[in-house]
Amino acid sequence: MNKLITFASLAAVGALSLQGQAVDGSGRPWSVSAKLRGFYDDNYRTTPSNLTPEAKEYLGNVDKESWGINFAPGIKYVLLRDQTTLTASLDYDLRWYEAQPSSKEFDHTVRAEIAGSHAFSERFRLDFFESPVYSEEPSILEPNGGQASYVRTDGNAWRNYAGIGLTTSLTEQLGSRLGYSNTYYNYQDDGAGSISALLDRMEHLASADLRWQFQPAIIGLVGYQYGYFDYTSGDQLWYTDTPDRTLPESDARNQESHYGFLGVDYTALPGLTAQIRAGVNYARYPNAHVDDVTAPFVDAALAYEYMEGSKVSVGVKHDLRPTDVAIARTDDLSSFTVSQEATTVYAFVAHRIFPKLIGTLRGSWQHGTFEEGMYDGDSDNFYTVDVNLAYEITANFAAEVGYAYDKLDSDIPMRDYDRNRFYVGVKATY
Repeated sequence: MNKLITFASLAAVGALSLQGQAVDGSGRPWSVSAKLRGFYDDNYRTTPSNLTPEAKEYLGNVDKESWGINFAPGIKYVLLRDQTTLTASLDYDLRWYEAQPSSKEFDHTVRAEIAGSHAFSERFRLDFFESPVYSEEPSILEPNGGQASYVRTDGNAWRNYAGIGLTTSLTEQLGSRLGYSNTYYNYQDDGAGSISALLDRMEHLASADLRWQFQPAIIGLVGYQYGYFDYTSGDQLWYTDTPDRTLPESDARNQESHYGFLGVDYTALPGLTAQIRAGVNYARYPNAHVDDVTAPFVDAALAYEYMEGSKVSVGVKHDLRPTDVAIARTDDLSSFTVSQEATTVYAFVAHRIFPKLIGTLRGSWQHGTFEEGMYDGDSDNFYTVDVNLAYEITANFAAEVGYAYDKLDSDIPMRDYDRNRFYVGVKATY
């Protein structure tokens, strides 16, 4: 196969190959897994920690903490052929909260993923992916690392993330890629000021780039992306005691973006890959009386498997993101929050401490500054940490213990919260 196409997709194909080797260790193209955990969550409702006495009285005597049981089965299939790679998985997560009312004591999350690549010839390769999710947790809904909301919803929400890309080799060194992705959000909520009014949307992103192979392991590129966020609820952005038909509706926050960027793909070793895209996002809001925004755009990631069973990955993203805040200025209702300029930094480490003991650490930080509205220039800082220790009792069975911490530090009153979760359990794979 042409070198340019091969190295342009090395990171993605390498990930599929690693998964395939893990599954094929027993000669099967599929695997099944299950986790059973007991847990304690000290703020499962993500209730703010600095509520006023009036707000506490309004919310009533609501428990923030609960212990519970978590059961999570899953199945995965991997197909590796000379010209085709395919992975498909289905995961289900059931959580029972002791403190929840009987009508809401169960949380359900369903996630499906399918991704593949097919080389039609040495010059053309097609990649595709599809990932629907049904959940109440905001971190599960977001496919690209950034967060639009940090709080649990009262009802489950749908998110579907899908895309397709065509990589073409024009010469031995020059190539191109065309792509399109679509992300759909639908929260099971409605009414003025609801999470649905704030975040129901369809995100479109079309991209095109030219790629030049400087060395066997280095590819440089220049590209353009067009993005459009189409808010679909039709409800007004905030609630008032006196109905006012002049208040803006959800589509007032529609956003059109033009990206120009440069990038590099680098593969130093079979286990080391790096990618960076950096440029500018020029955004306009066609349905709002706000100024256009020009913001930096960065998407960089590095992954390294430094020994068998041990790997590290880090990344950073900076872009304009949706937000669950849409508060207008008191003296000008036409000036409301349209988006946030957000930087997300994330890291993952898995290390085999002893032959049977594996430790993993996940962490992220997102800093978002609000654009327009009452809190123009104010910011949110959201931190997450997840630590896990797993002891392999047998090749297919392990015991685990872990801790997760979330913290939101916001300039907006009565928005801060923190959340601690402890769990212990077992997991099995076959």
